[in-house]
Amino acid sequence: MLGMRIEEINRKNRSISERLFPKYFEPVFDDLSSLNWIIRAGAFWWREPWSEMSEEEFDREFGQFFDYSRDRNFLISKRPILPLFAPSLKDDWNFLFGFRQVPADPESWIQQYWSANVRSGFVSKSTDVCFVNVDALFWEMFSNVPEWLSKARTHLQTLLDVKVSDMPIEQSHGF
Repeated sequence: MLGMRIEEINRKNRSISERLFPKYFEPVFDDLSSLNWIIRAGAFWWREPWSEMSEEEFDREFGQFFDYSRDRNFLISKRPILPLFAPSLKDDWNFLFGFRQVPADPESWIQQYWSANVRSGFVSKSTDVCFVNVDALFWEMFSNVPEWLSKARTHLQTLLDVKVSDMPIEQSHGF
């Protein structure tokens, strides 16, 4: 799976409230708008009210969008979440796995992800696109769809404050 790493050149120039995920990837949101996702449960900037909710409260408030994984470490989207939730995604230790066809058994996918000897290889074979943020230092995008990478790269080249490096998923620091 091919991809790229996007690093800010000068973090001091950025407002603390500026969200990098939509800034970097907004041009591909239309292409990704029909995907379903498995994402880290702590993926959002807002206080995650569901962490203290009963299952009934969670279903009432967020159930139209997500199911919790059994281990409560991941959210499984029931319907597309981009671009709707893009502005709320954290730019720090984040993992988003996108699927044209959500796995028949998302819980099994999560278990296989955790137990894979080489997670990058598992992700490469089982997802259509993956976004990773490592320690608020950089975003990485990997995809088996070259057009999505090309569209994102073309946009990123218009930004003056980023460095874009091509890289295969096997070199990701996130897996």
